Parts: sequence; C-alpha cells; structure tokens
Amino acid sequence: MTTAYNAYKEKLAKQQAGKQQKAKTAPAQALIESLNKTTEKLKGLDVTDWADDDKAAIADAMTHLKTTITATLKSLTHKPTV
Repeated sequence: MTTAYNAYKEKLAKQQAGKQQKAKTAPAQALIESLNKTTEKLKGLDVTDWADDDKAAIADAMTHLKTTITATLKSLTHKPTV
C-alpha cells in the first residue's frame, strides 16, 4: 500500500510539474522578440527566384508595414506639449 501511495505521489508531482507555466512575457518584450525574428527573416530572404507578381505583392505589404512602423514610432517618440 505504501508503494502504491508513493507511486501516486510521484505521478502527481510529475503532473504538477508539467502544468507549471513558463513566465509570461511582457507585451513589449514579446513584440521586441517578434520584430527581431522578422528582421532576421527579412535579412535572409533570397528573392532571385521569385516571380515578379510575388515581388510586387511583398513590396506592397512591406510598404504598408513601413507606414505602420513610421506611425507607431512617431507615437512612441512624440512628446505632448503642455
């Protein structure tokens, strides 16, 4: 009986260890990590074999992203006047 109880406790301990969540990343840190990963992907692009339509679509998407980044940067660095 003691052996069964010890096995039960070990099983329960393993289950509890598996349920432990890793530390939640702050929203700003999560965004930084995402931007860093995207930057690395962009640096590694090889577009030599891409069709012109694909290149144009990516250029449009990147232009939209650039506009969004510019607006966000402006809001982050803008100091309201009092």
